[in-house]
Amino acid sequence: MWTSNFGKILSEYQHFMNLNHYFSLKAYNTFSIEAVAKEFSVFNTPEELEELIIASGKHHFLVLGGGSNILLTKNYDGYVLKNEISGIDIVKEDEHHVYVKAGAGENWHSFVMFCIDRDLAGVENLSLIPGNVGASPMQNIGAYGVELKDVFHDLEAYHIKNKKIVTFTHSDCRFGYRESVFKNKYKDQYVILNVTFRLDKVPHYNTSYGAIEEELKRLGKGVSIQTISQAVINIRSSKLPDPVKIGNAGSFFKNPTIPEEKYAKVLPAFFAFCRKYYETVGYRTNMLCVGYRVLKDRESLLSYSWNGNMITIDPVSTANPGWPEFLTAYNEFCSNNGGVPLLNQTPLLTRAQVEKALGERWRTFGEARRAHDPGNRLLSSYFKDLLGE
Repeated sequence: MWTSNFGKILSEYQHFMNLNHYFSLKAYNTFSIEAVAKEFSVFNTPEELEELIIASGKHHFLVLGGGSNILLTKNYDGYVLKNEISGIDIVKEDEHHVYVKAGAGENWHSFVMFCIDRDLAGVENLSLIPGNVGASPMQNIGAYGVELKDVFHDLEAYHIKNKKIVTFTHSDCRFGYRESVFKNKYKDQYVILNVTFRLDKVPHYNTSYGAIEEELKRLGKGVSIQTISQAVINIRSSKLPDPVKIGNAGSFFKNPTIPEEKYAKVLPAFFAFCRKYYETVGYRTNMLCVGYRVLKDRESLLSYSWNGNMITIDPVSTANPGWPEFLTAYNEFCSNNGGVPLLNQTPLLTRAQVEKALGERWRTFGEARRAHDPGNRLLSSYFKDLLGE
């Protein structure tokens, strides 16, 4: 009798929690990979999140956002909790800035369009990045000369163990090159609930990166946050397929890095390389714009700080003709100086450079890829060449 009543109570509780059993995740990851979650539910508030975590008990659980930063290789034997905390609100403003709070479940590009439609500047270069707002501070997303940290004010996150909501300021997040405390020190300890951004009332245009200036000239509409956004959308669309048509995770890459112990000697050599290239070819790059220190990380097979701390060397395109040729020479310079690239968006890395940098890990990656994608559905021509397949 007691067992029967308990089963009924449990069934009613699961219905109340809107739990779905053996739920397909195909529509919830941008690769459209068919995988099944043992239990699946969405949460729209911090209270619902807490109830779901309690309901999961000792089972594993995975918090899912936009599904663009995940590659499912098998079914998930636990709870998948979909973050759908919504809402975009202007919370305050001062003489120069407007502060906008967005729920972690909001689509990132929709948030960017919200800002652009209201002439709020700062995120236009980050247009069309896949994923949701909640993931943006985790890896300090960036594109075309702008990073999340440039517009970040603070965020609220739920501490899973202590069951408390904590506010993180800019300094608390320890932003680095596609890094934050949520990827290392506090990994898997918090669930981001919302993010507040500081947008500019008067725009400061960043058009010197990549092909933005060239695309703006083609558009012929002058420079504004609206035209910059459209230029970025056009450029990204020309490079990456629509994930609705062809599964992909957008552009995920970092510039080549140099081992920390070699950096002091390599940096002057890099400047000399740029100077000699200009004297020989006549192309001048925008030199070093930023250098990030990336700590040793063995958690990812393709981490380029696998064997020790690394520092980036990051030249910037002038958008003038000759950038692809310069990038080819730059990749060779980095390879000759112990540099390590990671899955770059440019087709100008060579198989020899990748194999030299990653060694056995690159071959292991190839074997794993073939095992999980025997039909080569996710294999682009670029990676086919790099993997020698």
